[in-house]
Amino acid sequence: MSLLREAGHLETPPARLLLLATDANRRVRSTALANLALPLDSRAILLRAHQGEALASPELEWLSTLGAYGKEVAARNIATSDRVLLNLARQGHLKSITQGKHPRDAAWFLEQARTDPTLLGIISRDLSVGWPVRRQAINLLKFLPPESSVPAETVAPVQTPVEPVPIPTPESLPVATLRERLLDRKHAYTLTEQEAEELSSTPALRRLAARHPHTHVRLLEWLDTQQPYGPARENLLTQLGHRQLDDEARRHFALHRDWELRAALAPNPCLPLPLLELLARDADTLVRAASAEHPELPPTTLERLAADDSSLVREAVAAHPATPPQVLAHLAGDEEWEVGLNVARNPSSDEATLALLAASAHFQVREAVASNMLTDTGILKELAFDTNERVAEVARLRLPGATRESLEVAAHSKRRNVKLALATQQGAPRELLLALSADRSSAVRALAGLHPQLDHEARQRLRDDPDPQVRRVAHAADSTATAAELSALPRFDARVKVALSRNGSTPGAVLDTLSDDPQDAVRLLVVAHPATPIPGLERRLPELELRPLLRQHPHYRGRLQARLHEQELQEATQPDVSDETLLALMESDSVDVRGVLARHERTPLALQLLLTADPAISVRVALLERAVVSEEVQRVLVKDAAQEVQAALIGLPELDEGVMLELLRQPTVGAGLLMELAAHPNITPPVLAGLARQFSAPVRILAALHHLTPAATLQLLAADPQESVRQAVAAHPGCPPAVLHLLAQRPEHRLAVAVHPSTPPRTLEYLVYDAGYARAVRLPQRPKVVNMIRAFLLHRASQRAFPQMALLLAVIHHPNATTRAVRYASRLNHTEIEAAVLSWRAARPQAGARE
Repeated sequence: MSLLREAGHLETPPARLLLLATDANRRVRSTALANLALPLDSRAILLRAHQGEALASPELEWLSTLGAYGKEVAARNIATSDRVLLNLARQGHLKSITQGKHPRDAAWFLEQARTDPTLLGIISRDLSVGWPVRRQAINLLKFLPPESSVPAETVAPVQTPVEPVPIPTPESLPVATLRERLLDRKHAYTLTEQEAEELSSTPALRRLAARHPHTHVRLLEWLDTQQPYGPARENLLTQLGHRQLDDEARRHFALHRDWELRAALAPNPCLPLPLLELLARDADTLVRAASAEHPELPPTTLERLAADDSSLVREAVAAHPATPPQVLAHLAGDEEWEVGLNVARNPSSDEATLALLAASAHFQVREAVASNMLTDTGILKELAFDTNERVAEVARLRLPGATRESLEVAAHSKRRNVKLALATQQGAPRELLLALSADRSSAVRALAGLHPQLDHEARQRLRDDPDPQVRRVAHAADSTATAAELSALPRFDARVKVALSRNGSTPGAVLDTLSDDPQDAVRLLVVAHPATPIPGLERRLPELELRPLLRQHPHYRGRLQARLHEQELQEATQPDVSDETLLALMESDSVDVRGVLARHERTPLALQLLLTADPAISVRVALLERAVVSEEVQRVLVKDAAQEVQAALIGLPELDEGVMLELLRQPTVGAGLLMELAAHPNITPPVLAGLARQFSAPVRILAALHHLTPAATLQLLAADPQESVRQAVAAHPGCPPAVLHLLAQRPEHRLAVAVHPSTPPRTLEYLVYDAGYARAVRLPQRPKVVNMIRAFLLHRASQRAFPQMALLLAVIHHPNATTRAVRYASRLNHTEIEAAVLSWRAARPQAGARE
C-alpha cells in the first residue's frame, strides 16, 4: 500500500498516522490530517504546526520525535529547547537548525560540541556550515584523545521511533484565560464544562466566540440561536463551506432543516460522496445549485443536474470543469444566455461548442469564447474583428505574434478575460506570468500554472493554492511530480488533461488513457508526447488532423508506419472518399498511397497540380494514367525532366497541341520520344514543323513523311543537309510541285522526283532536258554536211542519256509527261525507250498524231 493510501485509510493505527501526518510529502501529510482515525488532540497541534502558529516547548519536543516534517518544524522553531536541538543536530538536521530564526547558530553548536566527537564530526562535514566554523571543528577533532574519536562512518544514524512520545498534557502548558484565548484569532481552542457555562452566561464572551474563526460549528449553531442572523451565522456559513468537519457535524448539517446551512455545506471539499449526492437531490434549488459547485462532484451527477428545471442549477453545471463536453454542448443552446456564458468560460468545452457560442448575440459570451484556451485559431481571427472592442481586444491577445508592448499594456487591465488571454500567450514575459500566478481569480491562476514557461517556484506555490482546481492544474504541470502522483490526479478538468499531456513526467499508462479523450486539443498533445505508447498512437490513426504529428513521433518507424500506410491505402481506394480525406492523404509518406490518389477520379484539380511536384516519379506518372488528364496537368508535367513522365505524357490520346509544342522546347526530351510524338494520332502541322527543326535526322525524316506536314515545312526539309531527309521529302505523297522542282535540281533525287505522282509537266521536262540534244534537234536536215553533224550530235546525246535510262523511262511513263518531255526522253536509242514511247503514244493517240 502506498503512503498516500495508507494515510487516508481509516484502519491505519494512530501511531502510524502521526508519522504520516509529519511525513516529508505534503499530500501524505494533508491526507493523514484529514483521516478521522487521527486523535483530535494530536490533530490540533499538527494543524497549528502546519499553519505556522506558535508552539510550546513540550509540543516541539513531541514533534521532534515524529516524521521528517515534524523534525523540520522543531529544528526551525525558536522555542525548541537546547537539548532537543542538539539531538536533532545529531540526526542530521543541522542545516535546518542553522537556517532557523533562533540565535543558536553554528558557532553556538561548536561551543556545545567541544567535547562531543560525534557532533564535531557532523559540523565539520556539513557544507551548510561556514568554512571558519567547520575548520575550527576539524581542529578540535585533532586535539581530542584518540579513544574519544569516533569515525564518521561508524556513527549510526538516529532512527525515528515507531511509537512517538506521549503528547504533552495541558497541565504542562501555560494556561490562558478563556477571554485571552477567544481574543487570539490564530489558534484553535477547546472548552471545559466550566468554561462552557461561563460562555453561555456571558454575552461578551459569546460575541467573541461568534467571531472566532476556529469556533466549532456546533457552538456557532447554538450562538446563532442566541443572536439570529448575527456574526455567528456569518462565521458558521463560512466554516461550513471550507473547514474540515467531523463525520457527525457533516451529517448533522447535511440533514439540517435550514436550507441556507445545507447550501453552505454543499461546496465543502471534505464532504463525502454519499452526502454530496444527497444534497445534489435536495428539494431546495439553491442547495442543488451549491452542490453543483462542489469540486469533486462526479460527471454523472453533473449530467443529471444539467436537466434541472432551475437555471441557477444549470448555470452551476455549465461552469463546472468536470461537466462532460457533450453535456456542455447541450447547455450551450440553453434558453438562458447566462448558462451559455458559463459554457463559454468552461475550460472543458470543446472546439465545436465554442465555435457555436462565438456567434452569440451577447458580447459577454463572445468575449468568454475569445478567452477560452481551447478556442480554435480560425474563430479567434474572426473575433479579432468583432464589432465589440472588448471581444476584439481579447481575441487579438490570444492570437500568436502579439507584441511585447501590447502584452505590457494589457497587463494593467483588471478584466478577467484579458488576464485569461494573457495567461495563454506563449510569448508572455516572466514578470507577467508571475503576476498572473498570484491573481485573485482562480481561473487566471490555474491557466498561469498551466503555462509551460512559468517558473518552477511559482508553480510549486500554486500546488498549495487554496483552490483545489488550481492545485490540480499546477500539480499536473509540475515536471518534478512523481509518476504515482500524476496517475492519481482526477482527469475530468480539461486543464489537468492538457497539463498531463504536456508533462514530460507523465507515465505512459496515463497518456494511453488520454489518447482516447474527447477533447481534440488533448489528443493532439498526447500524440506529440514522446512517451505515448504505440497502442495509444494506433487508436488515433483514423484521425486525419493527427497524422502529421504521428509521422514525427519517435515510435513512428516500423509497426505504426505500416499500420498508417494500410489505413491510408484503404481510404484512398474508396470510390466515395471525401475531399477532406483526399487532402489529408496528400501528406502521406507512402508512394503507393499518393499514386492511388493521383489516379483517383475524385481527386480535384488543385490536388492534382500539387501532385505534379511529388518527388516520386511513379506518382507523377500516375497522374498521366488517369482516364482524363486535364490540360493544366499536362502543361505542368511537360516541363518534367523524367523520361518516364515524358513517355507517359506522349502516350496520352488527348495530348494538347500546346503541350506538344512545349515538349519540343524541352532539352531533356530524347530522339526516341520525339519519334513517338511524330506518330501521335493528334499531331498537328505546327508540331510537325517543330519536329522538322529537331537535331535528330530520324525525327526529321518522320516529319518529312507525315501526311500533315505543311508545304512550307517540306520546302524547308528539301534543303536539309541530310540526303535521307530530302529523300523522305521526295517520297512524301503530298509533296507540292514547287518542292519537287527544287529537289529535281539535285541529281540524287531526280529519279525520285520523276516517279512522284505530283511532279508537274514542267519539272518532267526539266528532268529530261539536254542542251546538246535540243541544239541538234533544231538543226535543219539539209544539206548533207548538216545532216551528218546533226546525226553526230544525236548520237552523242544518246550516249550521254544511257546512264539516265531509268529516269527517262520514269518520265515517259509519268501520267503528266508532255510531248516535249517524251521527245527529250526518247533521245536515248534503246529498245526499252522505244517500247515506252510506243506505250505512251498508244495511251495518248492525239499526242502521238501530233508527234
